[in-house]
Parts: sequence; C-alpha cells; structure tokens
Amino acid sequence: MNGKISSSKQKAKIAILLMWSLLFIFPALIISGYYLENLHEINAKALLALLVTLISFVIVIASLVVFIIWFYKAYSNLYQKTSNLKYKKYWAILGWIIPIINLYLPYFLIKDMYSNIAILTNDSTAVENFKKLTAINIWWALYILGWILDIGYYIAIYPDKSIVFDITTYILLIPSVWFTVKIIRDYCESEERLFSN
Repeated sequence: MNGKISSSKQKAKIAILLMWSLLFIFPALIISGYYLENLHEINAKALLALLVTLISFVIVIASLVVFIIWFYKAYSNLYQKTSNLKYKKYWAILGWIIPIINLYLPYFLIKDMYSNIAILTNDSTAVENFKKLTAINIWWALYILGWILDIGYYIAIYPDKSIVFDITTYILLIPSVWFTVKIIRDYCESEERLFSN
C-alpha cells in the first residue's frame, strides 16, 4: 500500500464540468443529427451541423473518459489507505468497459469506496449516508434504465429516429447527471477529510 497519494479533487472538477456540459450538448447533438439526416446537399449549414455533431461526440466521450479517470484515481487513493477493499484497483476501469460486468461491478465498487471512506474518516454523517445509499441506488437505477432504453432502441426502432426516445433519454439524463455530480462531490468531501487526518 505504498505510493504517492494525491487528491482526486482536480479530476473531479473536470468531470463535474463535463457532466454538466452534457445537458447542453445532448440537445445540440440530437438536433444536428436530425438536420444532417434530412440534408440532400453539402452547404454551409450542413458543415455547421457536422461540426456541432463532431464537437458533441468529443465532449460526450471526454466526459465518460474523465469520469472513469476520476473514479480510478479515487479508488486508487483509497486502495493506498486500506486493505479492506474487495476489488483490485484495475477493476475501477475495467468494470466500466467490459460488457455485462459494467451492469453491476461499478455499483459494487462505489459502495465499497463509500463504506471504506466512511470508516477511515470516522465520519458519522458519511456512515449514515452510506447506510441509506439513496443517491447511489437512484444513480445506478438511472444508469441501468438508460442501458435498457438503449438496447430497446436498437432492437425496436433503429435505424429510424424517434423523437419520443430522444426526449425520454434527455429527461433521464438530467437526474443522472445531477446524481453523478452529487456522488463525485460527496466522495471528494470525504476524501478531503481523509487527507486532512
């Protein structure tokens, strides 16, 4: 358990900024996608729509990558402080990437992180929050629901476009982003207390 430990706070700030940006990027991505689908010639508007689409995809991918980097950093920090973690630190990345495993392992990892940091900081509020797990459970339920909707879309609707699907996805995205940001902030506050001990 030796190694240099530094706060995940900086990565958390970037992850939070990118998560909030998804609420603005997603509508732009959908609108530009519909616009590009109905174009029959290349003109300035088509190039602008293509540029918006590309920038949106880059921001979406960047937000996912930065979140996973923050998650790994936070788990690695905790890994340096305790031997009670149930999973090796490489699972903090692989758990999000490997199909089927990504439907359950990140949930267990975040629970493991919260329970251990609550114990290490001896913070009664963190222990109570962990016992309730409300934010984590809702966050994970939204994540699974998003996966189910995506699978349903590709089975039943694709390649057609569905405005109802896009609106439903955006409605689910709003609380998903809010809970993700809440989890990152709450964890970082506990991590700061851990570093101050």
